[in-house]
Amino acid sequence: NIAERTKAVMEKKTVLKLVTAATSKTQTIIADFYNVQQKAMEEIRATGSMDREAMMVKRKELAEARDVKLKTIFTAEQFKSWVDEIEPSIRPQRMQKSN
Repeated sequence: NIAERTKAVMEKKTVLKLVTAATSKTQTIIADFYNVQQKAMEEIRATGSMDREAMMVKRKELAEARDVKLKTIFTAEQFKSWVDEIEPSIRPQRMQKSN
């Protein structure tokens, strides 16, 4: 659920040391990202296609748009923390094949 995913990301924000106004803007950007991503994935699935490549391309496109918005809020140091510490932990994880 989008609210839970947004909350999980926002709980990791302490590393960013955001001021209150930036916290609110960040939460809005993250929630919007998850809403748009969910709709895009539903649209791709609605075509009857489970095109993983198309989904990956769309996720990357949406993440890049999200990051452009976050750069307007974060300092360079905060954005580096986002990229290095938070963003990798929220990427979709590939299922590991067991042999």
